[in-house]
Amino acid sequence: MMRPAYSQSATATDYQHSIYWWIVKVVCGTVIIASLFLMSLYGVPTLFSVPRHYAQFLVLSGGALTLWHYLILKRNDRNVQNPYILMEARGLFRWVRHPMYCGDILSYTGLVLLAPNLVTVVVLLLSYLALIKQARVEDQFLAKRFGKRYSRWQCQTGLLLPRLM
Repeated sequence: MMRPAYSQSATATDYQHSIYWWIVKVVCGTVIIASLFLMSLYGVPTLFSVPRHYAQFLVLSGGALTLWHYLILKRNDRNVQNPYILMEARGLFRWVRHPMYCGDILSYTGLVLLAPNLVTVVVLLLSYLALIKQARVEDQFLAKRFGKRYSRWQCQTGLLLPRLM
């Protein structure tokens, strides 16, 4: 998982808030994966059942979405230092400001659906909160740094999911 990248113009508070939510997200993912492992060993009962192939599809498509957008960023050296290029990038960046987090949501949801229990569902909800908070902190930083053009992009795109209208 990629840690948030900030330039030297980022305030210490921006960085601390982003790191805090990134850590929460990583811990949530780790707890979900550990829960699946322990459930497979000890046979903990699940809250409900979902066909396994649906859950696996979410895990794989979320991972592919995250990897695809990570490669878009790395291949073209598009990062937080140059969001103007990113705003016209390929992939979901045209519709979503944080497509990698969208991929995380899909992956985490799929993992929980493989063996849902009270702990994993609560941790999943906490991971959603962490992803939303981290994305908002990054948006605030980028809006401060890049001004009106970034604000226009914010109005045209969704935070984690494409806007319907």
